[in-house]
Amino acid sequence: MQRVIVGSSSEIEALLDELGEPSGNCSRAVQNAGVQLSDNEELFESLVEANRKKVMASLTPAQLDTIRNDEEDLEFCPSDSVIADIRFAQLLNADREIQVGDTVYKYVKNGVAFTPAKTASELKDVESLVSDIKATDQSGSTTLKVSENVSFSPMDYRHMEYVTDRDDNFDEATGGGSPSSGSSQKEEKENLTLRFTSFGAQLSNGEVIPKSDIREVDFTDGGDGNWLHKFWTDRWGKNIVALIRFQKRRQLNLNFYHQNYKIYSNTGTKLKMQKKVCGIWWNIKAETMVHGWETVTIKYSLPDPIPPISIDSSFGKDPTISTMHTFPFDKKNRMLIKIPFINYNFTTKDLYKAFTMAAKTAFDKASSWAKGEAGNADNISLLCEQDKYTYVIHGPYSKCVYNKRSVESKFDSRWFPGDWEFTFSFASKFKLVRIKIPRNDGIEIYRGSVYGAIKYKGKWLAARIYKDKDK
Repeated sequence: MQRVIVGSSSEIEALLDELGEPSGNCSRAVQNAGVQLSDNEELFESLVEANRKKVMASLTPAQLDTIRNDEEDLEFCPSDSVIADIRFAQLLNADREIQVGDTVYKYVKNGVAFTPAKTASELKDVESLVSDIKATDQSGSTTLKVSENVSFSPMDYRHMEYVTDRDDNFDEATGGGSPSSGSSQKEEKENLTLRFTSFGAQLSNGEVIPKSDIREVDFTDGGDGNWLHKFWTDRWGKNIVALIRFQKRRQLNLNFYHQNYKIYSNTGTKLKMQKKVCGIWWNIKAETMVHGWETVTIKYSLPDPIPPISIDSSFGKDPTISTMHTFPFDKKNRMLIKIPFINYNFTTKDLYKAFTMAAKTAFDKASSWAKGEAGNADNISLLCEQDKYTYVIHGPYSKCVYNKRSVESKFDSRWFPGDWEFTFSFASKFKLVRIKIPRNDGIEIYRGSVYGAIKYKGKWLAARIYKDKDK
């Protein structure tokens, strides 16, 4: 089968930006983007389109009529058992293959096989050759030779799904139980945010979601055994789907993944409202969706501290060290201020409180120049170091949508290596210093909390997945 040919990883990212979210015929969309295809006889078919066809082919004419006539305007939910990032899946053919330069890559459930383009036919049966290989390294640095021309990097791409059924008195026609405390009959299109508290969670409009309607999971130790026995191992590479059901045929679906595809990597989370019809879960519209991150700390292993220089003391004692850094959720620049490692509480379970307190302290102590550039403590991120590790800490981010089927947040953790411009400021004076960071030796989510909440027929349910301690 024909496969997409790109020249580099950056070309993949440019293509994904152009294609956007999968819709309509993905195979045609990829071809219309003007990509180069290999000269195989069988025409290119996108993995997303191939999966959709398999699902639709499994349905009888009567079932198709049921789906077409459903009152909730069902939307097909593209998914794949190996590739979590559906935008990336658009570029793969039905055999999960893509070519970068002169190398062809094929993805299977336990890793990625690759070979020169001239021997690409040897990938056809590679899944049976590697099926017993265990994935123990998610960095992609381990490479095994499985045949004369084919290499293999073990990585765990398996789709893992966990379900919580609810036995409350949710009524399919009118909604479930009593409405959330403080709910209003008048729907206001506010940009709602969510804050977790000791009694549950509170929306910015005053509505309260009680603890009984929230699933909170610690992905270090597995959290609630009735929901996620083991949410996420201490490796990157998982594709986790957490399901909380309003009742048997309607559910909140919260997806969280980080997958390293060797040629491209991505971290993301998606919140969906779904309904089961003819044995298939379809996306349907919810009244309101609130989705976001309370805070995320990325830990980088670097060969040298940041920045590995000092400023002449005549410039000022304890200058504010900062740089402009892309906020990972919406790609807007924010000021990143360096603080002492001891000034951040990495041990508390209240991740939101830890960040807001540290950010306020950092902003209050900052130079007048830095304060003027940042505006307020809500507009900064933090950076601190210990030994060879650098921690970049980002604060809250939230999306609120109405009458939608899903909402997604991509997390951009790419930063090092490269040339970065740091500002040393004291009072109203500042000095720019360009620093070259040659490489990073490792990256992981050190702390973090992602959540999703859905209001459907007057009833709120929510889920939160957090990491508040080391592996």
